[in-house]
Amino acid sequence: MRTVKPLSLSIVVCALVLVAFMFAKETAGGSYAGTKWDYLIVDTRELIIDERLTEEEIQEAAKRGIEKARSLEGKLNRLGADNWELAVCTSNMYIFKRPTR
Repeated sequence: MRTVKPLSLSIVVCALVLVAFMFAKETAGGSYAGTKWDYLIVDTRELIIDERLTEEEIQEAAKRGIEKARSLEGKLNRLGADNWELAVCTSNMYIFKRPTR
């Protein structure tokens, strides 16, 4: 079983606070008032990057709950194509949001 290090937990908590702050600023301006959000956290320490991976290998890994990609840029571009918007970025994590479908 994997344990959570206090530093990792602190980073996640800080990132979520930043997301909440950004959300509060957006709703105050009225542009996203009443919008419900889905969130996605990409931890680059858990992402397996190998430029030799095939699309089938990436999809098969995803079915098993393992994140694989040919490149970090490719992973981020696929998320953007699926309407995920980068909300917060730390040294090891990217937090995305999109309106609930």
